[in-house]
Amino acid sequence: ARSAPRECCFCLTAADASQTFGCALQLAELEGDGSDGAAPPALRLSALVLLSRTPVLALHRALLLHVHRHRQVLWPLTAAGRRDETRAGRLIAVTCRFARALAASEAELLWLTTHPLWLPAPLAPLFKALRWESADVAYLLMSLLTDQRVLLHSRDAAKLYHASAALRALVTPLEFRGVYIPMLPPTLMHADEARTLLHDCSTPYLIGCETALVDRVGVPASAVVVCLDDGAVRHAPTTGWFDPRAPP
Repeated sequence: ARSAPRECCFCLTAADASQTFGCALQLAELEGDGSDGAAPPALRLSALVLLSRTPVLALHRALLLHVHRHRQVLWPLTAAGRRDETRAGRLIAVTCRFARALAASEAELLWLTTHPLWLPAPLAPLFKALRWESADVAYLLMSLLTDQRVLLHSRDAAKLYHASAALRALVTPLEFRGVYIPMLPPTLMHADEARTLLHDCSTPYLIGCETALVDRVGVPASAVVVCLDDGAVRHAPTTGWFDPRAPP
C-alpha cells in the first residue's frame, strides 16, 4: 500500500543569522503483507529531506518528487522490504548531479535570490488560507508596515513556512526588520519561554507556530493573530485605524 507523500518546507536559522532552507517529503509505506507468516505487516514512516543554502524551494521540491517517483530504481528495497544505504548509489549520483548544477549556477542564483522582487515562496498558499479575502491581506500588509506583532498559527505545520514567507515578501521592496520565525517548533523552548516571546516581546515580530502551542501559552492580547485553518484574522487593539472601505 502506498500513499501520496506529504510535503513540508522550512528554514533553519543559525545563531549568526545564516539560513539553511529545507524541503521534505514525509512518507508512510507498508512493509510486508504477512503472507509468509514471518512477521505481520508494519507501517514504516520515513522522510526525504533536502537542505540547501539557496532558497529555490521549487527546484528542491521537483527533485524530491522525482526521487519519490523513481525510488524503486534509485533506492530499491531489499528482500526484507527495507531500504539499504549500500544500495543507494543511483540516488547519491542524482543528488550529486543536482548539487553540481546548483554550484555551476551559483552566480546566477545569487543574483536571482537577492533581487528585491524575488519571492522565496509562492503567494497562493497565503491567499488561499485567507479565503482570498483581499481586505485581510491588505490588513496584514499594513500590520507589518506599522510594526505590529503578527502571529500565524495552524494545526498543519506544513502551512506555516509558505504563509509566513509569502506575507514577509509582500512588503517588497521594503524589508521586514522585526523578529521573523516562519515556523517555531513547539519543542524548541519551554512553554514559559514561548509565552514570554509571544506575549512580551518588545519588538515587532512575524511568527508562525502550531495551534497546539497557542493553546498552551494563550493568545497574545496585543498581537494580530491569524488562523490559517479557517482564515480568521483577529485585529490588534491598536489597529482600529484600518478600514478596508476607506477611500485611498
